[in-house]
Amino acid sequence: MNKFLIMVCFAGILSSCSESQQQAAKRAAEETKETASTLVNTVASGGVTGIYEGLLPCADCAGIETRIYLFADSSFVENSLYLGKPNATTFTASGKWRQESGTITLSQTGSAQKYKLGISKLTMLDTEGKEIQSSLKDRYILAKTGDF
Repeated sequence: MNKFLIMVCFAGILSSCSESQQQAAKRAAEETKETASTLVNTVASGGVTGIYEGLLPCADCAGIETRIYLFADSSFVENSLYLGKPNATTFTASGKWRQESGTITLSQTGSAQKYKLGISKLTMLDTEGKEIQSSLKDRYILAKTGDF
């Protein structure tokens, strides 16, 4: 009986240690996330405006050659050329952009596209504002190629 009672107490102690460790790990992860977000915002603040370019994946063409101009007045212009299409033309969109919590949102009439802000790059996010999870996820990046 005493051995059983000792084992129950020992299991309780281990369980509480495990919960404390889990809570500590959770706090550390949250702090790391906040620090990383602050770092990105700090490095990027004032340096967000400029020209971003890249070749985005396309389901029915060779790729979408994309160039986004982010202006200091919070306006943007986006040029997209669908490669490998007959009579390919450049599509131009414009609107307003805003930065919030490490995310850039390009808004135009009836739609919005979000990008994760990185150091000298924008990474396209899905329609829910989350990172794209596919084998092509590394191809949804626009590199900063110029400043104004």
